[in-house]
Amino acid sequence: MADALTICRGQTVSGQVSLFGGDYDDVYRIRAEAGQSLTIVMTGSGGDADLYLYPPGTTDVWTDSYVASSTNVGNSETIQGTVLTGGYWYVDVYAYEGVSSYSLTATLGPGSTAVELLGVAGSGGNRTSP
Repeated sequence: MADALTICRGQTVSGQVSLFGGDYDDVYRIRAEAGQSLTIVMTGSGGDADLYLYPPGTTDVWTDSYVASSTNVGNSETIQGTVLTGGYWYVDVYAYEGVSSYSLTATLGPGSTAVELLGVAGSGGNRTSP
């Protein structure tokens, strides 16, 4: 995932993904320590974009398994949980339908047992190609 853009905690990034023309997704990475909470919030306009989270060691978002996703209709998506493994986590903004402009913010904090544990085997799945 050498081409993933690195984001810092609390940083907001913006972009656009499209189901047309081959620009299906944007991939970001954020460094987290084991036990930290991670919250990813995306808002936007246009089509329908979804959010996927991949664990450290991911090499390809098309073939590797994600550990969490937010696939609401529209562009209002949130993933929240406590990471089990430290390292670079990968956030994929995927164009599910049409063209979507988005803003995405990832924040890190102290861990919490009140939210989902991210990185639990079998908690995600594989995305399908458009």
